[in-house]
Amino acid sequence: MFTAKHEVEPDAEIRVLGHRSLEIAAEVIAEAQRSGAVRSGDAVRLAQVAFSTVHGLAVLAVGDLLDDTPVGEATDLALEILLTGLRGTS
Repeated sequence: MFTAKHEVEPDAEIRVLGHRSLEIAAEVIAEAQRSGAVRSGDAVRLAQVAFSTVHGLAVLAVGDLLDDTPVGEATDLALEILLTGLRGTS
């Protein structure tokens, strides 16, 4: 929506690296689930949501779309909301 269009089919190496990054995030979340720090649920899905939150904020910041909201404030709030959601209600 707010980013420049890129190649229809990204380079295979980039796709592999992207998937590996999400796998690592899912592994970290799964470990945190085992320790009780993160709510139960599909670790891969939780990693995708966490990544998209941070990535979305980065895209808005780089595109100068945060208007007069300081990046640091937006980052702090996004992480607070993300971490609260990952902890869940249990």
